[in-house]
Amino acid sequence: MQGLFKRLIFTRPSCPVIYTPDGGSPLRYFTFPGIDLTGSTSRLEFEVSADHDAHLALSSTNAAERFMYRLVFGAGRNSIFFIQRDCSSAIGDDAACTTAASTTAIEARLTTIPAYDHFWVTFNGGRIEVGRYGNSVPFIEWTDPNPRPIQYAGVWAGWGSDGYWKFKSLC
Repeated sequence: MQGLFKRLIFTRPSCPVIYTPDGGSPLRYFTFPGIDLTGSTSRLEFEVSADHDAHLALSSTNAAERFMYRLVFGAGRNSIFFIQRDCSSAIGDDAACTTAASTTAIEARLTTIPAYDHFWVTFNGGRIEVGRYGNSVPFIEWTDPNPRPIQYAGVWAGWGSDGYWKFKSLC
């Protein structure tokens, strides 16, 4: 029985880790690992390990695009979380981005490497809610008056921080 137990432990599938090295600033090179949110999916669960500035993109294409949503975990040296939209380009140009909502809630901060923080994001009809896994109450919510379709997710880390990502949908 002990041999069977060992075999089950070592053959169990695990979540791939997506590594995003420090992308610097201000340029952003989002990685789109094929996280398909089309169809009936309106919830995304993931884990991230970063010291600060872990960016999650919600896009209508499987690439960075103009006007995609950008959720930034641990911005301002891990002191703030915000949702941005209306950027003039998908890569760089922070000055052209509109911060739609922000919070300094402790729940929005990252634990820092090597720990993983587990978050969920829901999106439906322009409403975006973000919270910690295990807590059904979002720490931030925002409704876009001119919603964009969300079909794919991408990731990026920067401003001096690497990122390690795990997505439930890829396990």
